[in-house]
Amino acid sequence: MGFGEKWLKWIDFCIKTVKFSVLVNSEPVGFFGSERGLRQGDPLSPFLFILAMEGFDSMMRIALQNRWIKGFEIGNSRGEIMEVCHLQYADDTVIFCEPKVEQIGYIRMILTIFEASSGLKVNWGKTSLFPIKEVPNIQDLAIILGCKVENMPTTYLGMPLGSEHKAGEIWDGILEKTEKRLARWKAQYISLGGRLILINSVLDALPTYVMSLFPIPPKVVKKLDRLRRDFLWHGCKEGKGYKLVNWQTTMRSREQGGLGIRNLRVQNNSLLMKWLWRYNREDHALWREVIRHKFGELNPWCTNVSTDTYGVGVWKTIRALWPKLEGNLQKRVGDGKRIKFWKDAWKEQSPLMEIFPDLFILSNNPDGTIYDMWSAQGWNLFFRRLLNDWEIDRVADLLNRIDDFNGTTAEPDTLRWKHNIDGQFSVKRVYKMEERVQCRGQPKIWRNLWNSPTPTKVKCFTWLVVKRVCLTQEVLKKKGAIIVSSTTLVSISQHNKDKLDYAGAYCRFA
Repeated sequence: MGFGEKWLKWIDFCIKTVKFSVLVNSEPVGFFGSERGLRQGDPLSPFLFILAMEGFDSMMRIALQNRWIKGFEIGNSRGEIMEVCHLQYADDTVIFCEPKVEQIGYIRMILTIFEASSGLKVNWGKTSLFPIKEVPNIQDLAIILGCKVENMPTTYLGMPLGSEHKAGEIWDGILEKTEKRLARWKAQYISLGGRLILINSVLDALPTYVMSLFPIPPKVVKKLDRLRRDFLWHGCKEGKGYKLVNWQTTMRSREQGGLGIRNLRVQNNSLLMKWLWRYNREDHALWREVIRHKFGELNPWCTNVSTDTYGVGVWKTIRALWPKLEGNLQKRVGDGKRIKFWKDAWKEQSPLMEIFPDLFILSNNPDGTIYDMWSAQGWNLFFRRLLNDWEIDRVADLLNRIDDFNGTTAEPDTLRWKHNIDGQFSVKRVYKMEERVQCRGQPKIWRNLWNSPTPTKVKCFTWLVVKRVCLTQEVLKKKGAIIVSSTTLVSISQHNKDKLDYAGAYCRFA
């Protein structure tokens, strides 16, 4: 692979001179050398593994160049073809090829040579052959490769593979896990505060991984909301209970009078927006190259809108969120090659073409970038004709607005999240921005409540009191419950105008 002899000696020295010791009764006893390889967890191990897999990557690329195998082709409307023959993630590898005996034979040969040259072993027991559509000779191909045959759809790295992006079967496992968790919890012995903690820390986290790539269908949101809502208000009890507060209110942030339960729809959109942010950050990532090749670029920041109806569903959903994300981003000028002088909002809240439409119409280069317009001597603005006196005043006004521009740099242009000083995007920040609504009541009350050093169950009870939804006689009568006279129920004097305040603050039973 081109490494120098001195570097190879360093690596060999690190492997052969290492000593191990075993803890007996919490004390190290004796040292012994390594016969072969590195111990599990050694910091050097992943680096050596990457180097070994780089050799496998080179072997696959040579096979593709010589047309020994043919990978997965990605086309576009321009007739261009991009070919991918394999994907690697840690010690997992996916290989694409045609269902031909010759190509399967070459793959088997490559893997055998790789085993012999690297010392690594392929786990054939965990190797599977997945046919795409109909493959008549799939069993013969599996015999050549020495592996088992499986069918789509399946799960790879925890993500569904081979299913439609809006198929309900993608979410069946999430719903099943949620129901199993609820069945194991002894909800009848858990307070409202305890159930709230379990929802926020466990139930809300279950669908997050899949939601980071796939749009969640409305019917799945409805089912998960029903499971969370029923667990919150009456645990695992059968039958109907009183749902004291509207579910939409409980999903508000605590500063806005809610319980901070995740809104799955908003969380899903926030997670999907991260792909648009990564598209502008990971310029050399393979996934970005595939997306850019298939859809083409509308501008340096995002792809074209897809009009196809097959095979584009996931990115089509993600791409639809770009207008919402773009409104919360700010373009930071670097070398100026990606930011358009007139059409991008790089200096003001609006593009210069909207602030100076008369000058934009006269511009000789309306699509020019800052790199095209800027030089060491200053701005180079050219127009299609000679300007009138009043138009010269407009140009002077334009130059005054951009007078504090310090020039371009060697770094590329970037996007910044404009709502924070550091300019960094995060799912949490997008979620908070999306859920921000007009606050009702006094936000200071809610902050004081949730920041108080009291147990969560006390905070939740106080929250119910402030919301005026505690199950007092008055509230039960409004809900149509039949009240039997009892001394254990709160008795409220007719002189108290606000009965719930009396029950919460003055009644000795409460």
